[in-house]
Amino acid sequence: MNKKLWVFGLFFLFTVFSFYGFFNVSQDVGFDNNSVNDSFGEKEGVKDNIVAFLVRGSSMEGLYNEGDEVRVDLSYYKERDVKKDDVVVINFTPKNILLIKQVKGTPGDRFEVKYNSGVWKVYVNGDVLRNSEGKEYVFDNRSVSMLLLYSKDYGIIPNDTYLILGNKVYGSFDSSRFGFVSRESIAGKVLN
Repeated sequence: MNKKLWVFGLFFLFTVFSFYGFFNVSQDVGFDNNSVNDSFGEKEGVKDNIVAFLVRGSSMEGLYNEGDEVRVDLSYYKERDVKKDDVVVINFTPKNILLIKQVKGTPGDRFEVKYNSGVWKVYVNGDVLRNSEGKEYVFDNRSVSMLLLYSKDYGIIPNDTYLILGNKVYGSFDSSRFGFVSRESIAGKVLN
């Protein structure tokens, strides 16, 4: 009996650690957390609400590469509107993990997902979404499910919510995985 309990305990611990590793997105995308402020990955310190971060992961390749330093204005949106194509950092999860993404849809935009030539494509105001290199975003059945729900339920991006995507045309950890983000989730604007 003790051996079965011991094996079950090991299995349980393995499952918990595997789950944590799978969902700890800061390992995959976001900012370098090796610094004074683990929540934000702050590199140099706050000066006039502008903070330097190191990009981690590849979700924004083409715009920003792993190891690039970006400056983020943490107070930029206090008195300004979030605009389409802004590159922003969002506060993700209770751990305050910051992710760098690009705004592709804003409140009031018409939003739909269509199946075309064997892949799903996202349209905002009738135009297919493209990354910074002009390539269309394309999603498979698994990665489009969250966007399909929003498309069917809303059709229009609701007030105070935004569609954000990485720069990879096949998706990344972004609105295709976790849905629209709220205005409160947007921590700041990337300045460079």
